[in-house]
Amino acid sequence: MSEANDPTSPQLQGWVRVAQLAELGVLTASLLHELRQPLFAIRALSQLRRAQGRGLDETDLDTLLGSLRHVDELLDHYSGFSRIDGPVECFDARVAARQATAMLAHRAAQDGSTLKVQLCDEATMVRGRPTALRQVLVNLLQNAFDAVAGAPKRHVEVTVDAAGDRCRIEVADSGPGIDEAHREELFRPFFTTKGEGRGTGLGLFIARRLIEELGGSVALADTPDTRIVVSVPLAVDCG
Repeated sequence: MSEANDPTSPQLQGWVRVAQLAELGVLTASLLHELRQPLFAIRALSQLRRAQGRGLDETDLDTLLGSLRHVDELLDHYSGFSRIDGPVECFDARVAARQATAMLAHRAAQDGSTLKVQLCDEATMVRGRPTALRQVLVNLLQNAFDAVAGAPKRHVEVTVDAAGDRCRIEVADSGPGIDEAHREELFRPFFTTKGEGRGTGLGLFIARRLIEELGGSVALADTPDTRIVVSVPLAVDCG
């Protein structure tokens, strides 16, 4: 196994860190934007009641607590994104999908895109590092939103399902698709079709390595639309 393919190698870990920091910069800007709404609500209500010369009633307190819960949920979604070295455990892939889509819901609204999430009813338990799968899905979603930017139809869809002994996750978009000449290079390190300064060319390469660490695979489906398929073994020993 070459150093670049070894998930424990310093070279790959360094590339993972570069890709994490690039994505974290985008997500931090999104988080700051999202935090403004609940904080503005808290400040506006407090200033209004002060101007009126009266204290907060039960309805006001419920409003403030709701805004604080929103802040707490946002911080929970984003916390730990930069870490993929957590413990190996059994977890539901649907939860990782919900977290990843929640982190990027604001971008969908900002870009005028629709984000559809379809999750199967049964639990899709897999074994691995939950933060690693979440990072993979965030990366795939970021790519999907980049692909639909400026497109007539801006639609991104995430599907999580169980098929036999595998958990199947698909991220599809309504963008222009992948040029046939680029399909074979898509998962190579430092390859990118994005403009200068818009991508590291490491996201899909690292995504594949992280999913392979879970015993799974990542591939570009042979479909007219751009559809990335993640397949991971379902865990049978979660207790």
